[in-house]
Amino acid sequence: MVSVAAVQSTTNPDFVDGVEYRDVWQKDDETVRRDAMALGARMGEGGPANMTPEKWAERVCVVAYDSSELVAIAAGEIRFAPRVRANMAFLRAFVVREYRQRGIVVPLTAKFHETMRRYSLKHPAERIGGTMAIIVIEGQLKKPVTNTGMILSGYSPRGEPLILRWFDHHKL
Repeated sequence: MVSVAAVQSTTNPDFVDGVEYRDVWQKDDETVRRDAMALGARMGEGGPANMTPEKWAERVCVVAYDSSELVAIAAGEIRFAPRVRANMAFLRAFVVREYRQRGIVVPLTAKFHETMRRYSLKHPAERIGGTMAIIVIEGQLKKPVTNTGMILSGYSPRGEPLILRWFDHHKL
């Protein structure tokens, strides 16, 4: 028997295991902004990337909803990465505690990469090379290439793994 989630995943790539992933980068979606701010406020000081809810909501790129409940956020920031000498779209992901260990980060990261790839193509003057992230949860990186195609590129000063994935269209 095929599950509804499997059918949704096949027919609509924005659904994976019943969770909907939405590209909201620079779309001024007031519902998502409100939900992101509420989630950030609920998480308090240790919440999403230790940012204020307002700052977090400004940078939301991809969100994941289970029905009407916001369960994960991928925030993005474009900045120069001296390690690779390129502008990169930095990913900060946050998954609500009850939804961790369900594999939400993989499709969230893949959607973030695709969203930023499309943004990069529309804004070539920004010369964005790819996506990059710091893995802050110890023990999460078990191999040098992740399930989303991001590769280990080094370590932060605090010993946290740095991962990245170049855009195919980027020229060094």
